[in-house]
Amino acid sequence: DLSITLTDAPDPVAGGTQLTYTAIVSNAGPSDATGVAVTLPLPANTTLVSGSVSGGGSCAGSPVVCSVSGSIAPATTRTATIVLAVDPSAPDGTLTATATVGSASPDPNPSNNSATTTTTVITQADLVLTLASSATLVEAYVPVTFTASSLNQGPSAAQDVSITLTLTPDFRYAGHTASAGAVCTTPQVGNTGAIVCTW
Repeated sequence: DLSITLTDAPDPVAGGTQLTYTAIVSNAGPSDATGVAVTLPLPANTTLVSGSVSGGGSCAGSPVVCSVSGSIAPATTRTATIVLAVDPSAPDGTLTATATVGSASPDPNPSNNSATTTTTVITQADLVLTLASSATLVEAYVPVTFTASSLNQGPSAAQDVSITLTLTPDFRYAGHTASAGAVCTTPQVGNTGAIVCTW
């Protein structure tokens, strides 16, 4: 009589980091369980990094199948550890995983052969902004260029990023360029105000 539990860590998990599932298989007997395997379909936005089985075995594939070497004696357990990478672009939400255990030995109670866990996914994007000017000293009416650049240090993909450059009254807007995909709003040419570009 095999049964399985499934836990996750960490929870919540940030996009761009790793998530570990731990499946513990127990045998309530009365006989040894042979040909035991744990199957776990990959949740959306995840890929397999590694898998291991206590006491011997291997994990591979999609869905992930962890084959347990040897047999599981009555009143003992074996553990499958499955490490997944969460895609950096995974949106805020939840991941749901279900692990199922099967065996070559007949199981008198298959109702406890599956376990499900949910994991909260959060996005964490460490943005760094730099601002440079083409000159530190200029005469009146001589153009000066300001360059604002953002860097995402992860671990998640930054979504709907915007950069706002606010001109003091000493400066008048003349024009701009922005990297591909940006949608920008600007003051009228010759006016002061804010330039806002969003990706």
